Amino acid sequence: MSRNAPLGSIAEGVWNVDSWYLQKTFYSNQSLTGTTLSSTWKILLNMGDLLLSRPLSNDAGFVYVPLAGLKALWIQQHMNLKLTQAGASFGGNSFLLPQPLASNNKSYSWGIGPRLGVDGRYNLPKGFNLNGLIGATLLFNKFTEIKHIEGTASTFYEQPSPIKISYNSVRPEFDLNLGFGWGMDISSKQRVDLVLSYDFLYFWGQNMMRYVTDEFFAGISSGSLDLYFQGITFKASYGF
Repeated sequence: MSRNAPLGSIAEGVWNVDSWYLQKTFYSNQSLTGTTLSSTWKILLNMGDLLLSRPLSNDAGFVYVPLAGLKALWIQQHMNLKLTQAGASFGGNSFLLPQPLASNNKSYSWGIGPRLGVDGRYNLPKGFNLNGLIGATLLFNKFTEIKHIEGTASTFYEQPSPIKISYNSVRPEFDLNLGFGWGMDISSKQRVDLVLSYDFLYFWGQNMMRYVTDEFFAGISSGSLDLYFQGITFKASYGF
């Protein structure tokens, strides 16, 4: 994503960057300003569940499956920004080093913890069904590496020292699935199922890259640090 600062009525428009860049201007001791800001966010998420379950049903056609076990996850995130600085804040462009100015951030973490949930299905006529799942996990979350590196803003400065820390925490996770499906028994041992569902996953406190920069820049707060996903999933299965 890339954006240019909107033009003002008198002077050139600028972004006031009060996060992701920890340096301040030489004259006014304020956060950096720039005319153009771009960013890229990349995430790699892997999850695995080890669960015990037992299907239960009643005469009304409702089948539910209590779940208990463990969830494990691995998350890698990279947040990289490029800022084209406003030279006026340093007394002119001649005091700026080559542009744009980079801010590179990354977070590597893994988590494991107990998981509880319930999976349910309500059978309708003609093989159709309504189904859903709700689950929650309490994760021991270890951030093995949280790192921030940024380029030098001006000839007045030396290269800023990188920040590299690790962090341990306990964080919850919540997931929800609601869907509509159809299934048919081909024989006594074979079955086909089709399901269209909406999935929602919520992980608390995963944006530790922003948390770190906030801790080193007084007077700002990132607000929510949570990570969530939502979307439509289509699943086809064949059992035999």
